[in-house]
Amino acid sequence: MNDYIVIELSQYRLTFFQNGILQYQFPVAVGKMQTPSPAGNWYIINKKILTEPGVFGTRWIGLNNPGYGIHGTNIPESIGTAVSLGCIRMHNADVETLFDAVSINTPVIITP
Repeated sequence: MNDYIVIELSQYRLTFFQNGILQYQFPVAVGKMQTPSPAGNWYIINKKILTEPGVFGTRWIGLNNPGYGIHGTNIPESIGTAVSLGCIRMHNADVETLFDAVSINTPVIITP
């Protein structure tokens, strides 16, 4: 596993490793108690540039858990909190950086 993402839900943090070396750490928002983000081992199945930014911000990085992904937000003040329906929210500039760095099939490890 050379490139991978680790999302630490309790720390509201996403870390990207490239060739096993830490490249980026970003603050994130995670799922609220009623709709928690899914802990487990996932991988990226699709990436989309969103030309009409809305609630998902400017980028979508889909996971192999249907309906879940990593995306931007139009509510930047939500970052660092547990407010989503289970997806991982990032600042738009951060998700754009991550989007460019990751590829399809990149592993995503979500820890409690």
